[in-house]
Amino acid sequence: MHSHHRPALRFLRLALAGLSVWLVAASASAETRPHSPPDGRLGWFAEKVRQKEPVRVGFIGGSITRGSGASQPHLAYVNRTSARLRTEIAARGGELASSVNAGVGGTGSRYGAFRVGSQILEKNVDVLVIEFAVNDARDPAAGDYLEGIIRQVWRERPRTGLVVFCTTTAAMDREHYGEGRLPPGAAAHKKVADHYGIPAVMAGPAVREKLARGEFTTEAFFPDGVHPSNLGHAFYAELLADALISALDTAAPASPPPSLPPPLGSASYEWAGMAPINPLGDTHGWTFSPPSYFHPFGRWISETPGASLRFSARGSQLGLLGQKFESAEVRIDESPAVSWSIPGRSDGIPSFRMLDRDGASAERTIEVTVRPAKAGETKVELSGVVFINPPSPRRDR
Repeated sequence: MHSHHRPALRFLRLALAGLSVWLVAASASAETRPHSPPDGRLGWFAEKVRQKEPVRVGFIGGSITRGSGASQPHLAYVNRTSARLRTEIAARGGELASSVNAGVGGTGSRYGAFRVGSQILEKNVDVLVIEFAVNDARDPAAGDYLEGIIRQVWRERPRTGLVVFCTTTAAMDREHYGEGRLPPGAAAHKKVADHYGIPAVMAGPAVREKLARGEFTTEAFFPDGVHPSNLGHAFYAELLADALISALDTAAPASPPPSLPPPLGSASYEWAGMAPINPLGDTHGWTFSPPSYFHPFGRWISETPGASLRFSARGSQLGLLGQKFESAEVRIDESPAVSWSIPGRSDGIPSFRMLDRDGASAERTIEVTVRPAKAGETKVELSGVVFINPPSPRRDR
């Protein structure tokens, strides 16, 4: 390791050691914590680097992962972390072949569970950083969604290294870290990480310590109270890169990947995913817009009242992903059509709404018909289907 990295790493290890008692009190019960230090299956990542094989790193999270708050893309924590990791891997004779950023602003781990397969697993990453603690801050089901991401990753690619990265905000610092406890979302993430033996890089306590020492101010770190400045992104990158570089010294696993432990929650989101809309038959009145960052499957768009789009999807639970629209009708199989809307967002980022029907996994036919809006535009934009599709019968894992 380069000498200029060692002081930061020593500081991080000392800080984590000093905070260990505090974190234990705030996290899961002893029964859910592993008996050995968490390694997050990072040994396979480290071994590939030692064998000089190209490696890929992925990041999934919200707007902080996307880079909000940084004045230039290269100053965002993802790109800073990737740059340091690339340099360190190259010094060991290896290659960081790619860095995949799947950050989507204003979204939490529930949406992450639907998109991790198509946006991360299909990219064959060797290590994945999961950052949703800020957007999951007050979601009581945050642990269930995060667990779904973890179980998907290790079911499909069991040699993938995982790191849970918990960023923070001014409010989280004031209301929780400043009072010596974890915010609910971060506590849920830490509990799940402990259960699966995954390292959790907790930025909140480290930021709190810097603030308490007067090394920077809340306003300098979070200009808008949420998104880190260049200073904040640099600090996040230092914490995360130190952890990932330290993981390069993880010993090679001595055995095949272990089976998944029993789930802490429902395990429903282990079977979550999203898929493109493939129309069945006529698409009159609809046009297709090509894929983009927030719409990886493209969009089907219509402003024509009465225009219908039919397609199929498989799952026990189904939903539609799209831009904000006011008025449509949705029919599943031969059931009566129901009025439907997506109240979501107008910033280019899609949102999803689950359909009411739930039951055994099956192939369903969905028909969406445009209806005149009572106010505003008569426009429907569909970006895909989200689904939960457990195997039937449910196999042991």
